[in-house]
Amino acid sequence: MKNNPQIKNFLDTGIRRFADRGIDGIKVDEICKEVGVAKSSFYHYFGSKTGFIDRLFDYWYEITHEDTISK
Repeated sequence: MKNNPQIKNFLDTGIRRFADRGIDGIKVDEICKEVGVAKSSFYHYFGSKTGFIDRLFDYWYEITHEDTISK
């Protein structure tokens, strides 16, 4: 996940939006506009908004537990 800069950009944007607006603040159109790509790229990587949210929480866990995961 971390090796693909496009996916990381989506996820970083999603984390910021979630922190600012909560789960209802995660809008596919807005995230794609902020990232600067078509919605087709979003759906290519995540399949659906639900798939994105699942990956988003996995990503959040990875970045908040990097020290414990790598040991």
